Amino acid sequence: MKKIKSYICLALCFILMFGMTACTKEEETAAPPSEGQEQKIEYTDIDLYANGKTDYKILLSEESTPIEAQAAQELVYFFEMASAIKLEIISDGDYDASGKYISIGNTALFAASGIQLPEGLGTSGYIIKTVDDDVVIASSGNYGALYGTYEFLEYNLGYRYYAEDEIQIAKEPSVKLMKFDMSDKPSFESRAAYSSETRVNASSADRLRLNGNILANTGGSWWSSLNDQSLCLQLLPTDQYIEKYPRWYYDNGGDKVQICYTTLYNDSINYEKGDWSEEDYNSGKHGMFWTLVYNLINNYIIPESTKTVFQLGIMDTPLIANYPESIAEIEKYTASGVMMRAVNAVADAVADWQQENCPERTIYLCTFAYLSFFEPPCKKDENGEYIVDENTGKYIPIDESVVARDNVMVRYAPVDANYMYDLLDEEYNSISRKVLLGWASVAKNLAVWDYRADFGTYVTPYPSWFSTYDNLKIYYDYGFIDIFNQGPTPTTGTPFIKMDNWIRSQLMWDIDQSYADLVDEFMENYYKEGRDCIQEYWDLLQMHYRTYIEKEQNYDGDPHRRVMNPKYWPYEIILKIQEIFENGYASVAKFRDTDREYYDKLLSRLEAESLFYRFMLIQYYDNYYTVEERRTMIDEFERISNECGFVIMNNGIENGEKVADRIAGWRNALL
Repeated sequence: MKKIKSYICLALCFILMFGMTACTKEEETAAPPSEGQEQKIEYTDIDLYANGKTDYKILLSEESTPIEAQAAQELVYFFEMASAIKLEIISDGDYDASGKYISIGNTALFAASGIQLPEGLGTSGYIIKTVDDDVVIASSGNYGALYGTYEFLEYNLGYRYYAEDEIQIAKEPSVKLMKFDMSDKPSFESRAAYSSETRVNASSADRLRLNGNILANTGGSWWSSLNDQSLCLQLLPTDQYIEKYPRWYYDNGGDKVQICYTTLYNDSINYEKGDWSEEDYNSGKHGMFWTLVYNLINNYIIPESTKTVFQLGIMDTPLIANYPESIAEIEKYTASGVMMRAVNAVADAVADWQQENCPERTIYLCTFAYLSFFEPPCKKDENGEYIVDENTGKYIPIDESVVARDNVMVRYAPVDANYMYDLLDEEYNSISRKVLLGWASVAKNLAVWDYRADFGTYVTPYPSWFSTYDNLKIYYDYGFIDIFNQGPTPTTGTPFIKMDNWIRSQLMWDIDQSYADLVDEFMENYYKEGRDCIQEYWDLLQMHYRTYIEKEQNYDGDPHRRVMNPKYWPYEIILKIQEIFENGYASVAKFRDTDREYYDKLLSRLEAESLFYRFMLIQYYDNYYTVEERRTMIDEFERISNECGFVIMNNGIENGEKVADRIAGWRNALL
């Protein structure tokens, strides 16, 4: 088990077991990263709070980071939620060693404790240690103080975050302080369960402990502002260079363009770097290669000094340069090999600059294994099969020039995979399997951009749940360091999105959890008395996808198959789903008169998951209903969509079809 998570019993237990004497405060050290069995954290006899009072204050450094300040505010918020007591936040200047503190970050108390942070905590890891009657939460990375604060709350106050509308915390009249001596870090350094909910809601992304790119989390991510199409849009923007230097690009004459990696690589040889202080250096006169490197370093790497990963993103098109010299290079190295040779050249130039200017920084250049550059640059036999090295068991790179440099990250994007099966499945994902194994043979720094929605129909449950755990475990086993799970981004309210966000965030933090147990926990705590309804619906979906949609209709789990097709969903199965939900509404109706607020909450959560069957009845089976019945059905669909923020039908042109337009079409058909 690679993940660090160690819970250590009271120091007194160890003293009794081994006859050791207690450490002085100056001798305290943090628990080292451990792969051992988790152990129970026990309570001290110290009151964290009692009878509406607490002696504790939050201590921050005079130079606390934004994340540490955010952690303190979160601690204030949830402590008050649990105890009705508002903690005071003070800084080092007001620190009194005789007081009681929860110290966050590099404070005077942390310095006085003598605690040494263990190595290997990364950007998200942390330690929590009880020192006398104080609590020390500290980290070496950007996010650890915040995540350590959530862990402290979870253990000592029963905090559990499921979604922005379901946060649980114990509300006891008094609570004892726990004896902490623990360290923890996530299974993956960078984690993004990307959806509209996590993209725009900063507190939700933070509380789910997500820190991947394009999220709205407080600390930002380790990714720079270079986007997934950065080469043509940001680094060598076509509106600036293509007219004067057309051979830097391959343009199909339409609205799609791609850079020419052959020109990029050749210009690294044919042009000298020159003097970067020269006026208009990046006008293009020093060739494509040095123009790109100049723009990359000066416009992104230098100003974004806290960032680690810089994306060399291709356009979202399968175009690839077909100039004669490009064709010859592709025949020799493959398309992805040509890309890797050029990316490596850029990486070498960046590494040289970094060594001279900021050797302490960690910088990765990230390139895509996607579309025309999906297949790895590895050797094949006469039958077109990849050749496996008998000694290593890995595929064999074309040659050393295509092997990723140490500062290059390859982002694997299996866009056409069957997500009903894991990506290494030899029968259902033979291509994705070979590609993953190939890139794992070429690059040691791997990231993934995978998919968890049917982008042609956001209203339909997409069955990626069959492979969620297995794929994350594969990424873990193959050493992926950055995970990007793409869900629906232009709309909230899609099927099971809150459960999927939570489960993925849990597994990306600790891959050794059970997927089934996480499903069970979420359903129990989010849907509550409506849980049986959702469980029955969930079970029906599993069975229907496996036994009918896949086996009888040959559905292949591709995220672009528009699985709302009525051939997949006969009227009888939609009526069965409707019956399940009607029973669910009845199961929570008992609260309607006794606790209306609670009833409305439970009902809204069930109704949010009901949009699919309601859509199918209106769109495909409306002939079974009178005009008045259809009008009522449309009104209900509109109301529920508005309540849960479901506004976009699909990932189509110009941000997809609006739900309001579909509803308007239904209403027009009634006239």
